[in-house]
Amino acid sequence: MKFAILINPKHFRNYNTSSEKILLSEFNILNRKYNFASNIEIKEICDINYLLFDAESITNIIEEISN
Repeated sequence: MKFAILINPKHFRNYNTSSEKILLSEFNILNRKYNFASNIEIKEICDINYLLFDAESITNIIEEISN
């Protein structure tokens, strides 16, 4: 199943690149711990950036991903 996380640096466009790098780094750390995701990438969809990944299920770690 494909999942998407909206990259939202609040209202400051200057932080877009930093937010993407931070989110990707934190997500990779979480993925090393639980090994749940593959095909992790940042992709623009309709002019909005998302972190996309494939996973079978995230129900057991959704709270950690949300944080």
